[in-house]
Amino acid sequence: MKAAGKMGAKVLGAVLVVMGFLALSTPARAEVTVNSNVIDFGTVAVGARSASINVTLTNDSSRDARFRGAWISSSQFSYSGPSRYFSLRPHQSVSVSVSFRPDRAQAFTGVLVFRSSNNEPITVSLSGTGTATTSDGSRRARRGRWHQSDPAPTTTSTPEPTPEPAPTVAAPSITSQPVNRTVTAGQTASFSITAGGTSLAYQWKKNGAAIGGATSSSFTTAATIMSDSGAQFTCTVSNSAGSVTSSAATLTVSVAAVAPSISSQPASRTVIAGQTALFSVSVSGTAPFTYQWKKNGAAINGATSSSYTTPAATTSDSGAQFTVTVSNSVGSATSNPATLTVNAATLLLSVNQGSLSFGNIDVGSSTTQQVTLTNSGNGNVTLSGMSVAGAGFSVSGASSGQILTPGQTATISISFQPVAAGSVTGSVTVASNAASRVISLSGAGVQLVSRTVSLSWVRSTSTVNGYLVYSSQVSGGPYTRLTTSAVSLPSYSDASVQNGKTYYYVVTAVDAQGVESTYSNQASAVIQ
Repeated sequence: MKAAGKMGAKVLGAVLVVMGFLALSTPARAEVTVNSNVIDFGTVAVGARSASINVTLTNDSSRDARFRGAWISSSQFSYSGPSRYFSLRPHQSVSVSVSFRPDRAQAFTGVLVFRSSNNEPITVSLSGTGTATTSDGSRRARRGRWHQSDPAPTTTSTPEPTPEPAPTVAAPSITSQPVNRTVTAGQTASFSITAGGTSLAYQWKKNGAAIGGATSSSFTTAATIMSDSGAQFTCTVSNSAGSVTSSAATLTVSVAAVAPSISSQPASRTVIAGQTALFSVSVSGTAPFTYQWKKNGAAINGATSSSYTTPAATTSDSGAQFTVTVSNSVGSATSNPATLTVNAATLLLSVNQGSLSFGNIDVGSSTTQQVTLTNSGNGNVTLSGMSVAGAGFSVSGASSGQILTPGQTATISISFQPVAAGSVTGSVTVASNAASRVISLSGAGVQLVSRTVSLSWVRSTSTVNGYLVYSSQVSGGPYTRLTTSAVSLPSYSDASVQNGKTYYYVVTAVDAQGVESTYSNQASAVIQ
């Protein structure tokens, strides 16, 4: 087709179907946690009150948590805190306290309940034991039987002195928790605790069961076996004012350590001068391992992992021997030597096109062609810059200092935008640490002549509201719409074309609702 093209395809209407969806969501729920769901006050003398233990409520959600109140099921336990309506903002906490005062010698249980506004209770189980008090020795003496051999009692009595008040007993508190231990099977494990308070008693437990004789602030296990792994150890500290239990410490038992052995030896490497070399090793045995790489028998500073990367190699490094020694708590192993071979670098930069012809280009217009640079040698090529000669020519795409590794490519773009009519020659020079490459350039500027493509097509047999016209400089699109609104006639003139280019056109029909048909057949026009 010359400057004018015809289209004879029938343009059919189309229907668009719009699908929708409804997103459902579930409202978030407040999540409130307590720092402890079980409180054991231990043994407390009848009539005495234990030390208070704090209970902390935390709102872990992103919405407010509201409560209708709090209550305790047994009168032996006391609660101090908000009892009527209260609320917690997101990530807010509140602390309340609970104490135990037995009125008789027996075990007591109870429950502290926080009732939320959505009727989901949060409960804390309470327990404690009341113990009877004993009289002092002088009162037991007065309750003893009077013997006739003793001096007869007189009717005169001396008032007993007022006894001094008993010292206050501080409830125990844990200031240093037991920590987790890891041992090898056959070894022992030691746990310890630091507690504050007076007249303290200790009881260590394993998985909740009391350990006989483990009644001091520290405890050492017997020789461990594999089945002990995972056991939980706690210690309960108590006195007459109450008791407190430590957090659990976990015992981990591992098999006996095995000396390291090299399961995958480091491999020899061949590199080009200026490149680095990577050596690595695989080890079996009992971790943790320590590593030390050596070059020709001398330890390499900082090379203490399972792999080692050399600095940029030089030809003087060729033939160097690299080994690694791996150690653990019971032994060590040294790898076989790996040899480094360093070859001299060959620097070569090539281009896929040594010359470019841009043909005739309208004055004021521009066109661009691309050239591929390739590192064809075995060493790194560093670009140091590009220069251009010739009016209207320009180059872009590669930067000074850019490095091309062997086989790597870079693309540069060379443009021609004539400023006057007439033939022009020029060149682009690419400089690097390899030999420079020169690309010859030619083109001609021609005076701009207006060009127009006239399009026409057969009307649609369907009822349409008009037509939309699209164009592209690539066959098959993507297409750009030329008409801002539908045209009523089955024809259109495109005056935006440029000399020396090819354009491809399609048309769609639009109905009264604005629904657009599929593309018509494609027509092309070559501008000369």
